[in-house]
Amino acid sequence: MKIVHSKKKQPDGKDYDCECYICRTYANLGKNYCTTHAIQRKDIEDIVLADIRAKCDFVLKDEEAAREEFLKSKSKRSVTARTSDIKQLNAKKKRMEELDVLIRTAFEEKVLKKMPENLCNSLCEGYQKEQQKLQTEIAALEKKLQDESKDEADVEEYIRRIKLYGNCPELTREMCLQLIEFITIDAKTEHNNRWHPPAPRNIHIYYKLIDKEHAKPSEN
Repeated sequence: MKIVHSKKKQPDGKDYDCECYICRTYANLGKNYCTTHAIQRKDIEDIVLADIRAKCDFVLKDEEAAREEFLKSKSKRSVTARTSDIKQLNAKKKRMEELDVLIRTAFEEKVLKKMPENLCNSLCEGYQKEQQKLQTEIAALEKKLQDESKDEADVEEYIRRIKLYGNCPELTREMCLQLIEFITIDAKTEHNNRWHPPAPRNIHIYYKLIDKEHAKPSEN
């Protein structure tokens, strides 16, 4: 986005200076490449500040509920699903230990002539195949749980940060750097007359730490 200064009319007909954010692609290349995406600076800053305050109020009112919602939004998984994965991981690790014992026992019985060699080889081959499958599954579960542990740390840090800015009287550069990843503003729809006004535009605020990774918008 790019900041530009323009003249606007007040209700009394007088001009006043207005700062607006406009689409950089439109500013550089014109309407054949993009629409303006223009919005007054004060309007977008008021919207962002109000959203920050709302999130802070949510945290202060019920921090545990806020933490759970942020985690769910970030990981798209419930606490129950995570608990299930932990149980599965522990069960698979236990089975790996059991297979080690079974393989060692089979070899010992073969050496002691208590088990035919062909049976020992057949059993051990099956145990080893099961181990290989379990190793892949264990690695996948550990990776998933590690990622979710990072999600938990990110949410805790976000909660710490948001608490600092809930009572700020205005949006500051520091607040944006600490909390905001990026913001997107939908294009304004065209309209022909006052009976068909443009539809409201969606403004998407992506917060650092709690919003899942999104493809960042192009510089515009």
